[in-house]
Amino acid sequence: MTDTLIYRSSATESPAMDAPTKWTWAAYGWLCIVWLGLSSVLIRLPFQVSDMVGNLLALRNVSLWDILKTHFSGGTYLRPFVWGYFKVVFDISGGHYYWAYKAVEIAQVGALFLLFGRLLAVRTRVDLFLMSFATVVLIGIHTFGGFVWENYPINTFLTIAVLTLAVLNIAESPARWPNDVAAPAVLFLAMFMVESGLLVWVALVTAWLAGAKGVSRRGIAVSTVVFLGYFVLRFALLSGGTPGLDERGTGFGFAVLDPDALQARFGHNPLPFYASNILSSLSSLLLSEPRYGLWEFTRALVTSEYSLQPWMAINVSASLMTTAVVLAYSLARLSRWIRLDIGPSERLVVVFWGLAAANAVLSYAYNKDQIVSVAGCVYPLAVFVAVRQLIADLPRASRVAKVVLVVGLAVASAAWTTRAVGLGYVLHNAAYRHRNDWVRVDRWLESERIGEKDPSAREFVLRLKQEMLGMEVPHPSVVYGRWGDRYFDQHP
Repeated sequence: MTDTLIYRSSATESPAMDAPTKWTWAAYGWLCIVWLGLSSVLIRLPFQVSDMVGNLLALRNVSLWDILKTHFSGGTYLRPFVWGYFKVVFDISGGHYYWAYKAVEIAQVGALFLLFGRLLAVRTRVDLFLMSFATVVLIGIHTFGGFVWENYPINTFLTIAVLTLAVLNIAESPARWPNDVAAPAVLFLAMFMVESGLLVWVALVTAWLAGAKGVSRRGIAVSTVVFLGYFVLRFALLSGGTPGLDERGTGFGFAVLDPDALQARFGHNPLPFYASNILSSLSSLLLSEPRYGLWEFTRALVTSEYSLQPWMAINVSASLMTTAVVLAYSLARLSRWIRLDIGPSERLVVVFWGLAAANAVLSYAYNKDQIVSVAGCVYPLAVFVAVRQLIADLPRASRVAKVVLVVGLAVASAAWTTRAVGLGYVLHNAAYRHRNDWVRVDRWLESERIGEKDPSAREFVLRLKQEMLGMEVPHPSVVYGRWGDRYFDQHP
């Protein structure tokens, strides 16, 4: 069956290469409005105490070179560039640390929206309508919330998501030699930011296998050499390791297990635990259940100890409906995709499945919403393509099928809109918690014995405390009413 609303370009071109229309500029205008609205909330979100303060203190009185050298060594993690990123912003802030890091955060969100919008390739009125729905899915999905409420002082998962969408935009561009330089360069930067940066290679190669021509075979080969070189450097030359069971606690089934409990239960054979984490991460991405490895919705259904909250049902039902559409779209084309016979707009769906699988595997050590956030940013792109084809097929459906589909899309839109609005609640909730943590930061300073050898470190933190406590942060119930905690996501 010909995808009448999908195939607008030749078999080898990308829809993003089609000439822009007035609907294209309207789409960018919509994304700009969403970005400005979100930025107005982010600008009032205080620094978190955990991770943030310790990392800022580590950036004082040390050079950029020393930081890169220190973190370009063996160990559990290999993240020199993210620390270099932290340091560069720290040095250019002129002492205005909050505003400098906040500007970076807001700029990254803006870049994410811009790259996201270009991949959607809006050219028609139907495209614009569905783009607005895809945007609601983007900011409503639980993986996006972690981008904007948690910083270290820069959210590295958000950085990797931007770089992943950037390399997909390169892949979907006209073939030029600079693309063959840019793609491996972006990959190199991402890999040494954080482990999720490896997904940039997955996105690039999957897009190329699916027919994207922006990066040539030579560029793919260079990128693959860079990708393999990372493992040689980390595990052979630097004798690096991977996270163990003693690294941190995580959700497992209906309970959260601390490191001691994990070692007692899986220390002799961690493979079942790793397999469970991979499946849980994939399920979390597709169904919004579990969260951080904890099966809250399921636990509320099958046990009497916990009550089922409306926000749990809203989250799971919203994801279930859109995932069902993407899955049906994919299964109908699977036999053709296996032969690498993939249409231009179909590439976004294929890339999503490739990223979903790789992102889940990358989560083997422990579950966290943010770890699957890269695939979470591509999920709305797949939803856009699948729902668009569903609407294209609507005139050929029976009357009953039309009613079912229209009602289903309306319910899905309402559920995802509720989740998107709930992001504001999550951010207000995080802001209130962060500000309260600053009230008690003196106790943290004492427990960590900060300032005993370097009094300036304590003064540094207390200056930050004064700035954070100067922000007006109302309780979420003041803004959203007391019903907010029932209908909006309770994470973080």
